Amino acid sequence: MNNLFKHLSAIAQPSHQSNTRHYYRHLLSLLGVLVAPYAVFYSLPASAQVIDSFTPPLFNTKVRGDIQIVGNTLLTCNPSGTNGASCSTARNSFTGTPTPRNDTYNMIYVDVDGDSTTFNSSTANFTLPAGATVLRAYLFWGAVSNNATRTQVRFRTPATAGYNTINGSLVGATNANFGSGSIISENYQAFADVTSLVQAGGTGTYGIANVQAIQGGPSGTTAAPYGGWSLVIVYEAPNEKPRDLSVFGGLARVQQANSQVSIDITGFTTPPFGAVNARVGVVAYDGDATGTGDSLSLQRTVSPLNTTTLTNSLNPSNDFFNSTITRLGSHLTDKNPNYLNQLGGVDIDIFDNNTVLQNGDTSLRLNLTTSTSAGETYFPGVVTTAIDLFIPVLVLDKTFIDVNGGNVEPGDILEYTVTVTNNRDANGNGDPANNNVLTDPIPANSTYVPGSLVIDGVAKTDAASDDQAEYDSSNNRAIFRLGASATVTQGGTLQVNTNSAPNPPTAGSSSTVKFRVRVNPSVPDGTLIVNQAEETFTGQTLGQGSTLDAATPTVIIETQNPSISGTLYEDSDGGDDFDSGETRLPAGIGVTLYQDSNNNNIIDSGEQIATVNTDSNGNYTFLDIPNGTYKIQVDPTDPQIPNGYVLGTPNNLVATVAGLPVTGQNFGFDVPASNPNLLLVKRITKVDGSTTTIGGDDLAIYNNTSSPYDDNVDQTPPFTGVPDPNQDDTTNWPNLNTFLIGGTNGGQLQPKKEIEYTIYFLSAGNNAAQNVQLCDRIPQNQTFVPTAYNGEPQSIGGLTTVDRGIAIFYNNSLLSYTNVSDGDIAQFYAPGETLPAVCGAEANTTGAIVVDLGNLPQATSPGAPPTSYGFVRFTAIVN
Repeated sequence: MNNLFKHLSAIAQPSHQSNTRHYYRHLLSLLGVLVAPYAVFYSLPASAQVIDSFTPPLFNTKVRGDIQIVGNTLLTCNPSGTNGASCSTARNSFTGTPTPRNDTYNMIYVDVDGDSTTFNSSTANFTLPAGATVLRAYLFWGAVSNNATRTQVRFRTPATAGYNTINGSLVGATNANFGSGSIISENYQAFADVTSLVQAGGTGTYGIANVQAIQGGPSGTTAAPYGGWSLVIVYEAPNEKPRDLSVFGGLARVQQANSQVSIDITGFTTPPFGAVNARVGVVAYDGDATGTGDSLSLQRTVSPLNTTTLTNSLNPSNDFFNSTITRLGSHLTDKNPNYLNQLGGVDIDIFDNNTVLQNGDTSLRLNLTTSTSAGETYFPGVVTTAIDLFIPVLVLDKTFIDVNGGNVEPGDILEYTVTVTNNRDANGNGDPANNNVLTDPIPANSTYVPGSLVIDGVAKTDAASDDQAEYDSSNNRAIFRLGASATVTQGGTLQVNTNSAPNPPTAGSSSTVKFRVRVNPSVPDGTLIVNQAEETFTGQTLGQGSTLDAATPTVIIETQNPSISGTLYEDSDGGDDFDSGETRLPAGIGVTLYQDSNNNNIIDSGEQIATVNTDSNGNYTFLDIPNGTYKIQVDPTDPQIPNGYVLGTPNNLVATVAGLPVTGQNFGFDVPASNPNLLLVKRITKVDGSTTTIGGDDLAIYNNTSSPYDDNVDQTPPFTGVPDPNQDDTTNWPNLNTFLIGGTNGGQLQPKKEIEYTIYFLSAGNNAAQNVQLCDRIPQNQTFVPTAYNGEPQSIGGLTTVDRGIAIFYNNSLLSYTNVSDGDIAQFYAPGETLPAVCGAEANTTGAIVVDLGNLPQATSPGAPPTSYGFVRFTAIVN
């Protein structure tokens, strides 16, 4: 007996308080062996059973974050053993002969680390999202072994050059015999909390080694060998949704004789309102591909008992535990070795499920099955849940009224009203808001009116500690505690508003407060009275506090005569009214107010009242205007009005002042028409690699005496090669001594001679040329040279392994382009290929080049901007 207790001490040293529940259960099991050795030692456990409970969770938190599970197998088939010829195929297949499963092969260790001190090892990569923080990480491993060191493994992280020795804890174990009655080994799972190691490691490769596991193949009483591991990582990340995150560890056994087992988990929370979206992860061992009847279904534990069977293309509903490692329907391949079929080593799967859980659920049942006749044995060991949560969507609406009416003047009383409503988000989700406290500072230049505090129509005292509101004279502010169950010290709860406008908010989802201030005496005209409230609250589900500011209503003290104001704007839609988003004219445009006594719409002597200039937003204002009828005139020739803009709304607007400001006296200007224009000039710039033709023309200059031409330039013989500065069409071509060079007559050429063509282009309109596409057909009796510019630097976007027969000079850079359709802007269409519409309807008998130049801004001066001009070049050979 002393030896037995020494064994207990060796295998059950707790290293994590959160898992203490497991150790006492195993102690009682072993004590049972001592008390009733024959009854326990020779009898088999139930064929379908929860060996160690999965509840309570090892970890639960509510944050913006998620759970990832990575892992790998530690055993695989032996290519030199039984059925070894099909081993390589079995590692990446789920069907075939023989069946690709661990009880078909002799199983051997996987060992990828090249370390002589390890007998098995494998790795998996984990990526921590940007800005994320690891909250908890658990390492689980499972296999068949009763070795006393099975709770010790070696673990390496991206932050360590070698392995760390991990002393874990046994989660659960059960005998692994096959019906002979003798216990030869145990199916077990162990785990360790490796949070600090993963926090230091972050993104990168994680590996495990020296997991105790038997090798070989099933024969008589020998258990089917398997072994695998998983790393469960819970992290917080600012860009993730708020979620309830839970990790559950235990051990269950499912096999033919008793083919159903249910695992209950509890300790999580679903949102009290809105959609319930959950991700469920599972880790299991010894699941085989082609096993019949393996399934996993989720079921509510309270009425209605909704049930759904998890399935996708990688985890069929009747062979769910099939040795795959997946996340949301995709294989996880960033691991070594990267087998699709783990051959029973480990199953790791994470699924989305939005159909079972309901609002307010805190528990879930996982029903696991296998076939009673053709099923298999497998061992679930880990369950994770990641359930979307929501946050309150509070909206503060603040308004005021002048109790005295009219303009706001010194001595007037202003009553502020603030309504706080807990609405739903755009998807209809929400969360109750707790601890609601509204604080509203008394605006500068005003004084609080005693006894004016009101919450939801009920007057409150100014004193503290007797109701849900007070006036804090020390800090000159009003304080309101809102919502159901609010007290003299703490805010209450606002439920989620399930109504939509214009319907009033749901009862209990909104609260309205009022208070009054008096404008201080002798406040100067034009003074702003600014007020902003602040709401603090806590989301019920996440428990995180938040602060929200209300809009800031502003009051202008105005005891002088009223004003007249308006805006000068660009009437882009021609509607003769100032629409939201329409561009405003610039500052400095003069606007005149006058009284047109003879009604001739002319400012005669003595009629002008005032002239003001527009501000940077196109606004103008005439201040302190006595009651009366006036006209407002803008000078349409003002030099500050943008070129081409024409006044499109009536001038000489009539404005009548009768004690109140006159606004909206707007002037709309029509936008000048857009006239883009693109100039094209085509030249021969080389003949057979030379810039000199047979006739002696120089193709490297702008003009030739023997072959004169006129590129928008007035010239008369003799031609000097220097362009006349008086150009017909545009003055914005670049320097014509270095641009527009070439000739129009290449002379008589023999077959096999190459001709280089250059098409110069310039955006010469008064606006940008949009979506420019250029097409040039290869001349008759010539053939496109596909390799002409292989030696020039290549543009981005095209393939790097194909020929380049097109060159483009643009934005001061000459680059070559491929001839094929591969993502760059140029393409050669071989004879017979269908041409785009820009090339016209003629048949494609010689081929064509097509270039998509995109949008070209108009040239504003010669060579400026550099994106307004350029050239396209190709070479053809005479047939």
